Amino acid sequence: DVVMLATPEIGRLPYVVSGLVAAGGLAAALSTADGLLLTTSNALVRDLHCQDLAPEMTGEQRVILTKFALMGVALLAALVASLKPAEILPLVAASFSLAASTFVPALVLGIFWSGTTRSGAVAGMSVGLGLTIYYMLANAASVRATFGLAGPGPQWFGILPVCAGVFGVAAGTAAAVLVSMLHAARGAPPTQVGR
Repeated sequence: DVVMLATPEIGRLPYVVSGLVAAGGLAAALSTADGLLLTTSNALVRDLHCQDLAPEMTGEQRVILTKFALMGVALLAALVASLKPAEILPLVAASFSLAASTFVPALVLGIFWSGTTRSGAVAGMSVGLGLTIYYMLANAASVRATFGLAGPGPQWFGILPVCAGVFGVAAGTAAAVLVSMLHAARGAPPTQVGR
């Protein structure tokens, strides 16, 4: 951040340029946060509430409920940010590991392998997410202290906990393939993902 803001001054440009660079960075951060908040709240209302609990809702009711969900998600994010559980870079890296281990096996297999079934995709997502969370928690100092475990956590092949998605993607892919093949071997009709 400091390098980006100091670059115009190092180049002996007017202070206005430094202000414009700072405004551009702030606008990019706010735009990203806004997009993520809108996506999260819309997904919560559409996928969790409207399809399962109240499928007869009108479009206007969905929009109103989405606005309340957006406020709730924003307040929850502000609460977590105020607690400062860790630096921002490890949190971002951990979130990408969690997302990759959960979604990559189902997405890639659903697109490129016609034998993927719904149960295989769910199994792959569950195994990938579970393994990644286990690896991160097993290496977290606070969790180890809570359970009275001394020393560093079990780092497999020297991989840092924020990079646990490596194991989650591999395990999730294997689980999705195995469950899909078992499901197909039982003679169940293929319920393909993404088609």
